[in-house]
Amino acid sequence: MKILLTTMVGLEETTLKHVGEHFSLRGEKLRNGRVIVQGDEQDAIRLVYAGRTFERVMILLDVVENVKTLDDIYRAVRDVDLGEHFGPDKTFACRSDRMGEHPFTSLDIERTAGQAVVDYFMETQGKRIRANLKNPDVILRADLDGETLYIALDLVGYEAMHRRGYRVYDHPAALNAALAASMLLESRWNPNRALMDPFAGGGTIPIEAALWARNVPWFRFRTFLFERAGFFDPQIVQEVREDLEAQINERQVKTIGIEKYAKHVHGAIKNAESAGVLDTVVIKQGDAEAFKDYADVIVTNPPYGNRIANPRVVHKLYINFTKRAAENSIPTILTITSRWKWMESALRGVGYRIEKSKFVLYGKLHTHMIRATLE
Repeated sequence: MKILLTTMVGLEETTLKHVGEHFSLRGEKLRNGRVIVQGDEQDAIRLVYAGRTFERVMILLDVVENVKTLDDIYRAVRDVDLGEHFGPDKTFACRSDRMGEHPFTSLDIERTAGQAVVDYFMETQGKRIRANLKNPDVILRADLDGETLYIALDLVGYEAMHRRGYRVYDHPAALNAALAASMLLESRWNPNRALMDPFAGGGTIPIEAALWARNVPWFRFRTFLFERAGFFDPQIVQEVREDLEAQINERQVKTIGIEKYAKHVHGAIKNAESAGVLDTVVIKQGDAEAFKDYADVIVTNPPYGNRIANPRVVHKLYINFTKRAAENSIPTILTITSRWKWMESALRGVGYRIEKSKFVLYGKLHTHMIRATLE
């Protein structure tokens, strides 16, 4: 089975590392946030339930090149053997992400692909499948990247996997949880090392670290579309769930989140409690420019100055934050920002060496994930 994973542009190699190290799966980087891996039903289920650095898991049905028109899209979808995976007893919806310049919209692709699905079942089984755009049993994705069309069955649902399900408080600049996990992986943090986030916000980074250390699967907090779509044998699904449950532990890890504003501190504590890790995650009020705590690794998502802070204030904040980290002899810092030149300059100015600076498309923001070590 070919399994298609999607992540942020720039994090493809991170996802490949994740699935290799934690799922023992070999994959291939495609482009623009896509990774393909080979696996079986159990692998696909595990990736949904325990994947951390990516946002969607899909059964890849076909990849079609030289797709230029809506007619090309119709033919490509119509030629797929959809009946092998689901039938007209299910309701369906088509969804599409489109990258590049085209004389049609994503909605046009969805309508065209949807008509191809209806025609397929009418012609092959003589039955009409019903569309349900709000709560379908099956989501067929027809994602067009340039002239390459990816046709796949979405196993996750409308809410991508960064919607973990434990978050009960939304910070106004909440960090994407899949990005937080990617940052943890890129930082080389492990549960034996003390972790700190001096810009904790809603607590996403320390919470994700604790959940990862404890091997907590996402079915503890939410449901997924494949559970009712009928793609997999229910017995296999249950066996995977039981195996993942057996791997959960109550490991204590030193993860500290420091947040300046009391409102967000209370919110982060609620999130940690909802996630079941308040016993090992410390969230406290403090200042990223004056913290006294030590950690082996800082992993953090500071303000960028685009929405909730003035750029000039942010520039000064980066200088003071990195100075404080150096004064406290923090060995490693992993951070992400759209103001990466400011951050890299601040880090170098206090004695850090930039080990890695990689581009990540975070929503519509061009950011860099930076890993630096104290020399």
